[in-house]
Amino acid sequence: MTKNLPSISTSSVPVVHAKNGRVYADSRDVAAYFGKLHKDVLKAIDNLDCSEEFRGRNFALTLEIKEIGIASREIRSFNMTRDGFTFLVMGFTGKEAGQFKEAYIAAFNEMEERLRNVAKLAPLPNFSNPSEAARAWADEYDQKLVAQEEVKRLTPLAQVGERAVSCKGHTLTECARTFPGVNTMKVHETLMKLGYLYRSSLNKGYRVKAAYRDRLFGEKLHEASGMRTIIATPKGKIELEQLYRSGAFPMKKGCERVHLH
Repeated sequence: MTKNLPSISTSSVPVVHAKNGRVYADSRDVAAYFGKLHKDVLKAIDNLDCSEEFRGRNFALTLEIKEIGIASREIRSFNMTRDGFTFLVMGFTGKEAGQFKEAYIAAFNEMEERLRNVAKLAPLPNFSNPSEAARAWADEYDQKLVAQEEVKRLTPLAQVGERAVSCKGHTLTECARTFPGVNTMKVHETLMKLGYLYRSSLNKGYRVKAAYRDRLFGEKLHEASGMRTIIATPKGKIELEQLYRSGAFPMKKGCERVHLH
């Protein structure tokens, strides 16, 4: 996971861009918006604890040649999908990190909606030209196949998210049980490693860090034992789903996570 990186001045708005019908975030823009040095964001990406398959799907390397005097230097950056961005920044901490994440996710949503609207307004082909009409029908057929594959890809995950948000229980363990295959015994420990929780020196139990208390997770005190149960808010349940999507939670032996692709 990523660590809290050194801060610099931030940009005013999150920046995303569309390419080949998909939405991406550039690592340089993410660094600027979160107030991080780009070299530190690149280091965080290099050190992500994810599979090579996930990295290949969600982080596209871009190399730019920059002239420095008589020498030249390769400048790296990454185009990240929504999933890649989520996996990277879920370890970012700090007072404003949560609202920064929400703003970037909102930017992804807005750009995806704009792409959908553009597709709806696409002009009709010139049917008097057989060649143009044939190409248009072929393109439409290809788009339908892509859309069908996307539905297949997202449906299992949507069901997971629906189970999580509608879960009648609110404790972390109860919520974790809605995610197929998750090792519920490791959920608290994982959230501590990601910076959401910490260990109380008083009774060694888990506590919610101030930045996330009440917004994502709450605490229920058991007066008899002095122990506290961690409760997930509705936003917390969605956050847990995002972590599940990114493969952050350890799985039970022999179980596999519901994959996005």
